[in-house]
Amino acid sequence: MASQAPRVIVIGAGIIGCSTAYYLAHKGATVTLVDRDADPSPTSRAALGVLAHAHGGNDALSCFYRDAHALHESLAARLYTETGIDVGWQPLGGLDLAFDDDDASRLRQLITFNQDRGAEAHWLDPALLRASEPELSPTALGGALFPQDARVDPVRLAAALLAAASALGASRRTASVVTSLTRDDAGVDCTVADSTGERVERYDAAVVTTGPWVGELVPDVHVRPVRGQSGRFVGVQTRHVVRWGNGQAVNDGTQMLIGATVEEVGFDLSTTAAAASELMAWGRRVFMRPPSLVQMSAGLRPKPRRGRPVIAALEGSGPLYVATGHYKNGVLMGPLTGKVVARWIIDGSPGRDMSPFTVER
Repeated sequence: MASQAPRVIVIGAGIIGCSTAYYLAHKGATVTLVDRDADPSPTSRAALGVLAHAHGGNDALSCFYRDAHALHESLAARLYTETGIDVGWQPLGGLDLAFDDDDASRLRQLITFNQDRGAEAHWLDPALLRASEPELSPTALGGALFPQDARVDPVRLAAALLAAASALGASRRTASVVTSLTRDDAGVDCTVADSTGERVERYDAAVVTTGPWVGELVPDVHVRPVRGQSGRFVGVQTRHVVRWGNGQAVNDGTQMLIGATVEEVGFDLSTTAAAASELMAWGRRVFMRPPSLVQMSAGLRPKPRRGRPVIAALEGSGPLYVATGHYKNGVLMGPLTGKVVARWIIDGSPGRDMSPFTVER
C-alpha cells in the first residue's frame, strides 16, 4: 500500500460502498466512488432497514453480526454531527407473533436461547401483546419481545455516509461503469467507461461492492440475485418491528413498510401483482384491520454460497478487495463491513478474524 494518501477506487455506491468510502476517507485515503446510477439503489429503496439482534456463539461470524448491530447507534450520532442528516436509527424493539401453539412453542424456545446468551427477550401474553400493539389481530396468542432490535432508514443512511465522505474529500462519479480490472504488484488498473468514452485509471487499491453483479469484475466470486419485494401501506401503525412467518412490518414515521418476498427470478426488478397480494394477505392476518397498499418496490439481494457474505482481500498481485453477498443483512452489516475493509487497506490487517468470509467456501 502507498505510504501516504493511498488512492482507492470503490466500485458500487450502495450502503456497503458508501460505508467503505466513508471510513477510508476518515483514514486519509484519496477515495473515488464509482456507480452507474445517481439515485439510491433499488435494493436500498426496497429494504425495510430492520436491525435484528443476534446472540449466537462466540465464533467470528456471530461476533461480526453483533458488532455490526452495535455500531449503528454510535454511527447514527456521528453522522448527524458530521452532516446534520438523521438516518432514522430507532431502538424500536422486535415483536414476533404466535398465531398457533407451534408458533408459541418455537418462540418460547427462542426466548430461552437468547436469555441464556445474555440478550433481553420476554414473552407477552395476549393482554400484554394488545397493550403493546393495539392494532394487532385479536387472534394472536402472544408474542416474543426482543428489545434490542432497531431500525434505520437505508436511503438516509447511504446519503449521510456519502455526504460525510464527500466532506472529507472523497469524490463520487455517477453514470460510470468499471468494465475491467488488471492487477500488478503495485496496484490496480481500472478501465472506466462514461459519457466521455473509455479510459484506464490507476489506483493503489480497488474495492468491488456491486452486489449480485460482482461476477462481472471478479468471476471467482459467485453471488446470485434474489428479488425481494416490499410494500408501503397506510391504515395501520406499529410501535415495534412486527414479525410473523416470513414477513415483517415496521413504521417509517409516515407509512407502514411490509416485506419481503423471496424470488429466484434473476436480475428482474419488476414488481408483481402476486407479490402485492402476498403482502396484503400477510397484513390481513397480522392486523385487526387490513392496511391499504400505496406502493410496491423491488430490490435484488446478493446471495452467496452457504449464506455468509464475501468480505475478502483477493489473493494474487495487486490489492483487490471484495465486499458483497450480505443477502438480507446489507443494511445491518454494511457499515462494519466498510470499516473493516478500510482498516484492511490502510493498516494491512482487518483487525479481526475474517475467515468465515473468504471467497473459498
